[in-house]
Amino acid sequence: MIESAESPQHIREILEDLGKKQQHYSYDDRERALYDKTLAALIGPTKIGKTTIANAILSLDSDFSLVNTTTTRARRPDDPLSFKTADEGVTFAQLQKDINAQKIVNYSVNKNGHVYATYPGDFPGEFNVGPILPDNIDNLSGAGFRNFMAVFVVARGAVYAERLKRELVGYPDALERIAEGKDSLNFAKLNVDAPWLGFVESKDEEGGVEEAARNVVLMSRRQSLSILTIDHRLQLIDEMNGALDQAAKLAA
Repeated sequence: MIESAESPQHIREILEDLGKKQQHYSYDDRERALYDKTLAALIGPTKIGKTTIANAILSLDSDFSLVNTTTTRARRPDDPLSFKTADEGVTFAQLQKDINAQKIVNYSVNKNGHVYATYPGDFPGEFNVGPILPDNIDNLSGAGFRNFMAVFVVARGAVYAERLKRELVGYPDALERIAEGKDSLNFAKLNVDAPWLGFVESKDEEGGVEEAARNVVLMSRRQSLSILTIDHRLQLIDEMNGALDQAAKLAA
């Protein structure tokens, strides 16, 4: 892992600056780099299977490409190879410079003290899929894409609890990621009946991932917009909140 040469004070100043600007930031697609592109944005708490579903979509439909992501944090073991992180030389100062120049499509100052961002070239295909944070939605929906589809990934509580126990508990940043997950589920509950937000279920049984991937493709191509009933969405959200609570106790 590459250690940042930026001082803690300088980083705090950059985070404060970008945090103030984030709510009002908007990308101006002056070069129309995104006008012929579709983005399927996968949202959901940690370890819900967003990357797994994205990879399944790539196998299912050759028109889709994975969205690249740039972040100031260190690389995690489960990060896609296309991520650009501090280990690849990403710095707070460079992202601040590019954000001020409106070279970045969207960015987010995360509670973990890092910045996440995407550039126009990070959407390489006609159809693109990748995970995003909820606070990216407003900017991405107005960034100039031909079509933008936000899809929240949910799962049964027992399924999600097992994934968390197997893949998250024991990580140094487990509690941070659990807190992020709780925020994500709160967002889903507040927008559970929003017409612009789709929902798919991530299942563990054979063919479950492929089913979720097919549903995301259908939504992205505007062939289907309603996959799960509102009651079922709410039930799964509540079960997942319980799973996160269990994981927090194990990680404490």
